[in-house]
Amino acid sequence: HIQLPNKEEKLEGARVKVSPSGSDRNDSQHREGYVVRLLGDLDPRGRMARVLVQVDNPMSSKAPLLLGSHVDVAITGPVFENTVKVPRSVIRDGDKIWLHTKERTLKIVKLDVAWSNAEFIYIKNELPKGSLIISSHLGAPVDGMSLRLIGPETAQRTP
Repeated sequence: HIQLPNKEEKLEGARVKVSPSGSDRNDSQHREGYVVRLLGDLDPRGRMARVLVQVDNPMSSKAPLLLGSHVDVAITGPVFENTVKVPRSVIRDGDKIWLHTKERTLKIVKLDVAWSNAEFIYIKNELPKGSLIISSHLGAPVDGMSLRLIGPETAQRTP
């Protein structure tokens, strides 16, 4: 998640550190700046969104930042605290997970998503102590139904 500027809410864009490509990123060569806006196209090679960053005094120092030159950019993003990393493979109906509670019942939990990528979803939900995330298929899941584990109970329960 990259913070874009928002004039209405008086939010500044995410802070960035820009260094000439291949530099050792020491303090004398990097410059600080911020994200100005999201560009309206995708990078044709990686199909990733592009952002425009602004650096004050790009020509200062021994390694000036020339227009069109290759640079390394580190974008500061938010820190998500008290989140749980959940593999996408255990997500049910797009926004739920199934839990095996310590009382041996099914608990269906609607997710409060903080962030996601192709492999994982980071949720803000506090999961019940001692519960297990169910990754196998259940034929007709009903919240509160009784469950039993088959095989040795080797999975780790939430603390």
